[in-house]
Amino acid sequence: SSLDEMTQQNAALVEQLAATAGNMSEQAEMQADFVGKFKISSSTQPRLTNGDQQASFELEEAKNSHRAWTVRLERFLLGQTVDFDKNSARRDDACPLGKWLYGEGQKYAHLSEMQQLIKLHTEMHQTVGKVIDAKEMEDLELAKQEKDKVVRYSQQILDLIDRLKEALSKEAPSTGPKPTPEKIASKPSQKSTDDWSDF
Repeated sequence: SSLDEMTQQNAALVEQLAATAGNMSEQAEMQADFVGKFKISSSTQPRLTNGDQQASFELEEAKNSHRAWTVRLERFLLGQTVDFDKNSARRDDACPLGKWLYGEGQKYAHLSEMQQLIKLHTEMHQTVGKVIDAKEMEDLELAKQEKDKVVRYSQQILDLIDRLKEALSKEAPSTGPKPTPEKIASKPSQKSTDDWSDF
């Protein structure tokens, strides 16, 4: 019957999607590992304070986590075993980015990018909860719609993280241009306090 054929076609599509999601997850993890091996020369980066450099690093790690998150959610919808706690997934303070936002990141709460990031991150986790609820109620259409929102939120979060990193680099104290030899000669008693700044 046509119902049996449709069921078989759906089963085949689910298998294909599961295989694709599995491959994408592996590729995302491999890409994150590969990108993590590269270091950007400090001469090409804006000068940041040690705290801002740490924030920049933590934000980059958060971006990698969020890239893998949407794949994990897709695999969850396909019925594959996924490594995440359904209760923690709903909470905006339980993931690495959330811990940073509500912990160390609070010193940047005055930045509009930070305020937007907190709001969007909260909305994303609330929507993840809706995906989980819809899946558990076997409303796969609603689950897919909510998952699509999570994907959009995640992309916006990645963009906001980049904007926040840029704002942090602008907020960092300027080291200014290096003095020319003439300026050094005119002020021989002035000793640079920046000799150890790279250590």
